[in-house]
Amino acid sequence: MVLSMWQGKQEWIPNGEAAWCEIWISSNSLEAEASVRRISQQFNISLQQETLNFPERKVILAKANRNMLIELMESGPYIAEFRRAAETALFLLIWKIVNKLNGLKN
Repeated sequence: MVLSMWQGKQEWIPNGEAAWCEIWISSNSLEAEASVRRISQQFNISLQQETLNFPERKVILAKANRNMLIELMESGPYIAEFRRAAETALFLLIWKIVNKLNGLKN
């Protein structure tokens, strides 16, 4: 079932050990993000605090495996797709965090 939501090579789906994945939320609303975060917490899925925002989507990085992604997908209406976390996405997230921290220092 997770295959229908997975973008990218199937072998990139983390089967056993959890790996960083992108959760693409089907709405950019705060309600949708809060719902995904609440459900993730119920299944002990680690999420980054930061969210990448796009006009019609939000992306949250999650450390999850196949079973966790299935639980997340089956428990709420807001999942648009999953992807293996790209180095670019990780870089953007780290850059956003560093800039926020630098802003707090000034």
